[in-house]
Amino acid sequence: MPPIRVLGIGERCSTRVGLMGLLFYASNVHSPIEIEDRALAHLHVVIGAKLRLQQGFFFSWVGGVESGGGRSTIWLHHAIQLRFVFTDQRRHQLNREWLAKLSASANSRTGLEFIRESEPAPTVVKRQGSTQPSASSSRLEPQGKLSEK
Repeated sequence: MPPIRVLGIGERCSTRVGLMGLLFYASNVHSPIEIEDRALAHLHVVIGAKLRLQQGFFFSWVGGVESGGGRSTIWLHHAIQLRFVFTDQRRHQLNREWLAKLSASANSRTGLEFIRESEPAPTVVKRQGSTQPSASSSRLEPQGKLSEK
């Protein structure tokens, strides 16, 4: 199941292992958008930052097989009612890298496109010539003198 899906009229939230929150958009209380709590917490920060600046933008996501697997898009604007409902009472620890990727997407011409959280990218260390990963580690480490830049 995808981390985001639109519930049909009268359909209840799923009982999957991951806690699922709801995003109510405009006055459409009958078809909320179901989003994993952790993802919803990150979207809450990114969407909130844009709306505080009174910036409108598109928000898109890819649906699951049950919804045809297509892409959905809504227009978000500070004048349109939006409500975030979390299943879990605790606040999630936020992943700065994921927030940065979502924010960059939200500031693009195409608007915010939902991407899944991924493992932190390896740190790249610039050398004179090229960057090479260390054979003894999964992270990139310097293998020689670093250039002074």
